Amino acid sequence: MKVTLNWVKEFLDADRLDYEKIADLLTMSGSEVKKIEDFGSKFRNIVVGKIKDFRQHPDADKLSVCRVDTGTKISDIVCGASNFKNGDLAAVALPGAVIKGTTIKRSKIRGQVSEGMMCSEEELGLSQESEGIMILENGSSAGESFASSTGLDDVALELEITPNRPDCLSIMGIAREISALAGYGFRIPDCSLEKRLNTDSDFSIKIREKNLCSRYSAKIFKNIPGAESPGWLKNRLIMCDVRPVNLIVDLTNYVMLETGQPLHAFDKDLLHSNNIIVRRAGKEEKIKVIDGSIRTLDSNALVIADEEKAVAIAGIMGGMDTEIGEDTKNVFLESANFDGPAIMRTSKKLGLRSEASNRFEKKIDPLITIFAIGRFEDILNKITGLNVKGCIYDEFFKKKRERKVTLRIKEVENVLGKSIKKNTISDILKSLNIRNKVQKDAIEAIVPSFRYEDLEREIDLIEEVARIYGYNKLNSIPTPASDKRGKYTYYQKKIREIRQSLCDIGLKEVINYSFINEEEIKIYKLNLEKDYNKNVEILNPINEDFKYLRTSLLPGLMKNIRGNINRSMKD
Repeated sequence: MKVTLNWVKEFLDADRLDYEKIADLLTMSGSEVKKIEDFGSKFRNIVVGKIKDFRQHPDADKLSVCRVDTGTKISDIVCGASNFKNGDLAAVALPGAVIKGTTIKRSKIRGQVSEGMMCSEEELGLSQESEGIMILENGSSAGESFASSTGLDDVALELEITPNRPDCLSIMGIAREISALAGYGFRIPDCSLEKRLNTDSDFSIKIREKNLCSRYSAKIFKNIPGAESPGWLKNRLIMCDVRPVNLIVDLTNYVMLETGQPLHAFDKDLLHSNNIIVRRAGKEEKIKVIDGSIRTLDSNALVIADEEKAVAIAGIMGGMDTEIGEDTKNVFLESANFDGPAIMRTSKKLGLRSEASNRFEKKIDPLITIFAIGRFEDILNKITGLNVKGCIYDEFFKKKRERKVTLRIKEVENVLGKSIKKNTISDILKSLNIRNKVQKDAIEAIVPSFRYEDLEREIDLIEEVARIYGYNKLNSIPTPASDKRGKYTYYQKKIREIRQSLCDIGLKEVINYSFINEEEIKIYKLNLEKDYNKNVEILNPINEDFKYLRTSLLPGLMKNIRGNINRSMKD
């Protein structure tokens, strides 16, 4: 998983983040940083340029000579694109910049001096293909750093998240970790929509498999303008290895990366009813998913359906028939919580994995579904200028998601080998959003919903204390050594003596596999012998020769003899 520090910083009370220090803290606490990528360094000597005017190149029909304000002067730049006009802002690589491994220099092109290069998204590494140069959004000024103006002056950290920490598969989760490790304040946007829960009878959600879907929240967004995703949003997705598609899809991916809650958007006008049904798939039910493949499901798969057919494989991938397109105006937004093991089984069986299934498999927190819809709504309003209200549809089979765990102060010292003050322990737990009450010899902790799956016992809390306190602060104590020596039992001694005696008189000991094949059972007629016919079949044999557990040593010994004779070893 990738996170960017500027994005993380939005949830912290911190002026700046030292990426090397943050990487070290995260790695030492269990979230290993595998790679650090400084995006800003890729765009050195690339600035925002304003096209003042341009003219036809005198010796080339398909080239233009542009006069571009680069902040310090007006530069002549030869350009082969045609998708610009006077006043447009473009990314300009000045002499010294490196584009796709080539250093830009002041040069002559067909006799005309070119003092730089106006770049396309593909040349900047922001897209696999592009037509023409990259036209920047208004708001930047000539000469401004391209990376700063587009939010690309950022550092991405690639993290290895352990399976027991689905809460860290999000920007907010990593921000919470950094808050605890570095002592920064942690803040969460106010996106509470609980007061707008559904009272509308025109739309309904029916969950038939409550054990596979504990919560299904949704909201309808109407009359969304066909706006393009702003550059800052697309660039954050790109830095996190997510390909931008369109505004609605980009927003669902953005909120998933930020909160850890997968979202799925349906084109509401393509649904065949106002009833959404969460059910098991029918026998050999087929669905065409958004990657273009047709998947055949069995009754173990969970699907999202309207009254006519399945429109998505729950928690894994949406269907193509209700896919968001350029003409989509009305959106049905799903934010649900599905059973992790069920999603994993279906995903594995279909050979179909997604960022959503990767999170559901690890059992994410059901309490964030509505919060995620709120973030989607807030960012959509900010981008489009809408003021979307409307009700929230929510079916939630509430389960107790808080757990009380008693942490004994003495046990912390026994396990960690160091005495830590109970108020320090309490503060560490609070920094992880674990509410607690200090008592005389213990701390009563209340595990929050987002850590419900992995903090179950006292030893789990001790581990949390250790990793936030710092493993490097704990004393290194040698493991107690034992002077007791192992020895053979009377039976083991006699067996060894017998084996040695047999070798001493000239016999050879052989060690063979414990498996035989069906042909050997018939050759040696083991199936006809009462004492040898109870063959146990191996469920997953390496090959057909290892299909059964042997009931006799004879087949293996005969193989030894045959092998020796074939090699002229006849004694």
